Amino acid sequence: ALFRATATMARGLVAFWLMAVAASAATADEHAPSGVHIAFGTRDDEMSVTWHTLASNPGDAVVEYSLLVLSDVSASKPAPSSRVEGTTRAFVDGGPERSVRFVHRVVLSNLAPGATYKYRVGNPATEAYSRWFDFVAKRSRAQIAAGPPLKLLALCDQGHRESAGVLQLVAAEVGDPSTRPDALVHCGDFAYDLDTYSGRNGDRFLADVEPIAARVPYMTSQGNHERAYNFSHYAERFTMPGDGASNGNAYYSFDVGPTHVVAINAEAFFWPEYFDANYMRRMYEWLPRDPPPA
Repeated sequence: ALFRATATMARGLVAFWLMAVAASAATADEHAPSGVHIAFGTRDDEMSVTWHTLASNPGDAVVEYSLLVLSDVSASKPAPSSRVEGTTRAFVDGGPERSVRFVHRVVLSNLAPGATYKYRVGNPATEAYSRWFDFVAKRSRAQIAAGPPLKLLALCDQGHRESAGVLQLVAAEVGDPSTRPDALVHCGDFAYDLDTYSGRNGDRFLADVEPIAARVPYMTSQGNHERAYNFSHYAERFTMPGDGASNGNAYYSFDVGPTHVVAINAEAFFWPEYFDANYMRRMYEWLPRDPPPA
């Protein structure tokens, strides 16, 4: 009887331990940074970094970064020389589950033109970090004129399940310094769709594109596939420069080298329940005030 009681207690302790380990793993996974992507900032010396977690602690919105020098090329964990804290915003999906994800944003400033940086995102207190990524800061016009020439990649209509082959090809191009573009422009229709399965499909797509978008500026605009809940997934998940910060990333512009790129919200013509005449007027008035580089 004593043996049976001891065995029963042992099984109970093992079960409790397994449940505790599983709960701990689930908690750690909820705090793991996911969908890391960068974009040009409003100033030429800025780069914004955006990612999300499924739970949040104080101090989650931190980027540690350092200038990559020759001795760091083979280093997997270079010592960070700078740490920047940003903002965290809870985003509630509009579907029946009302699922919540926490979107973290950090802006890196005073970057040297054309310099390569290594960085990671996460929480120094809990040590819930992403892996290390690298990016090249926006090159100056003089650097682009001296070569290599400006290179922009453009994609549209990329799904989580439908576009794996395309994303693999782009990732290979981004991974090779000799073929890496200055930026990737994605002209709408993400994931098919960002809001599908209470946003989990959008989470998976941003994880799919992370090997690309965490390394080159991912400059986006919205399409009809982002229309759910007044385009809220698009507005909340991305961080575009300039006027994009105040209009849900719907229209904005950026300069790179001699090129002036403008994103316009063409969806405003098709969804009057979301975009009224006042919205259209503001966008039309903004465009002439958005001059190209001199």
